[in-house]
Amino acid sequence: MRITLKRSGGFGGIRTTASLDISKLAPDTSAEIRRLIDGANFFNLPKTIHAERPQPDRFHYELTIEGEGQS
Repeated sequence: MRITLKRSGGFGGIRTTASLDISKLAPDTSAEIRRLIDGANFFNLPKTIHAERPQPDRFHYELTIEGEGQS
């Protein structure tokens, strides 16, 4: 399972990306992350959540979880 977090926007418009393959973590850590993802009901959340109104220099976050037949 791969987890990727992308952040863009802000005053400077700088983009950052962090990615993690949980299969490379200790088994208890990997199991805890899976438990948290399941507990958040992540795969049933809306694909996109929009702000009520636009704001200049706001950060935009994109969280992707891939693997095990889901994304």
